Amino acid sequence: VSRKEIPHSNFIAWLLNNEESHNLGMYPFSKFLEILVVSSQEKQLVAHKALFDSIITGDLTVNSLNTYTEKSIPNVGRVDIVIEGEVTYFDKETRLRLVIENKVGTKEHSDQTTKYYDYYESLNEPDLINLYVFLTPLSGIELGDLDEPECSCKEYIQTNYQSFVDYLLEPILNKDISDKTRVVIQDYLQTLSQPTQTDEEHKQGLIMA
Repeated sequence: VSRKEIPHSNFIAWLLNNEESHNLGMYPFSKFLEILVVSSQEKQLVAHKALFDSIITGDLTVNSLNTYTEKSIPNVGRVDIVIEGEVTYFDKETRLRLVIENKVGTKEHSDQTTKYYDYYESLNEPDLINLYVFLTPLSGIELGDLDEPECSCKEYIQTNYQSFVDYLLEPILNKDISDKTRVVIQDYLQTLSQPTQTDEEHKQGLIMA
């Protein structure tokens, strides 16, 4: 299962959920928001300037989170990960939603990202900020060469597993964490770094990070 999308989505959702057994609280989610700022293109940086400034300066407080995987939207599809929460920044309280499309070894099909974007934007929630994320194993060099996200909807922030490793997993290993959490994360890092051997989809081997 090392290159199946659902196990990877489940791991990411576990890590970003503040109530899970890793006992890291809001730290992983806050670090993931930093990854999104770093990965954003000019369009997102302008649209979410106040929010992104608060993330970088550490003025953002995450008050609550709810995390869902394989979230079904009738007549639209299943979103890999949805995280909804309440945050405070610059003395302003608002709701925040992350819509994450995770691609490991396959390409987007049926304009999934466009459908998810259109659905959530149609809800017309003025007190809520939607951030759309396209996560792939693309290398840092290839990601940096992109002029726009590879997905059909260009409102998404495309980031990669290498950023997930560099800005989230490695910093966690430098914290005072439980032996159980350390072993789980180290095993996951090993999974990302080793090429596949038996999966027919990836005969050349895919090193994700």
